[in-house]
Amino acid sequence: MNYYFYMLIIDMRFCMKLGDKVVLKTPFSSPIMIVRSINGDDVCCEFEINGWTQEVNLKENLLKTSPPEVPIGMIEIDIFGWKSE
Repeated sequence: MNYYFYMLIIDMRFCMKLGDKVVLKTPFSSPIMIVRSINGDDVCCEFEINGWTQEVNLKENLLKTSPPEVPIGMIEIDIFGWKSE
């Protein structure tokens, strides 16, 4: 089985506020996002693609410090709903 990953850069300074929903148009399968790096307010996340779209909400711990201090690894995200396209 092949696995594919989608790299998403979220620029919180200009497009994100705490509690905002992010609708990911590129499909992925897991309710877990992998935080790969944090550079200032930019959070680089990785998602597995598997034919799904998902509407997510960033947890508060991504924005509670400035710059955010999130360890590299798996961080859970809140799921509002997901569906197959």
